[in-house]
Amino acid sequence: MNFNMIEEHKKTHKQVSATVFTGLIINYPLNLILLWFFIDYMAIENTFIAGTMVTFFITIVAYIRVYTLLRWFEKREPLR
Repeated sequence: MNFNMIEEHKKTHKQVSATVFTGLIINYPLNLILLWFFIDYMAIENTFIAGTMVTFFITIVAYIRVYTLLRWFEKREPLR
């Protein structure tokens, strides 16, 4: 392995760590808020429907979050 490959791997690990950590920080509270909203506020008793709705919204947020992070990393330190 040469030095360039090691640096490339470090950058990749940085990006993956940032993506996973922000996912934890954003998605866990969002999951709790959405579950409260759909179950308690909207009175949806069907767990399949509530779970599907939460998954739908978390997927949209995750897509935006990952896209934003990847663009930020690409501007800051391109892999190639």
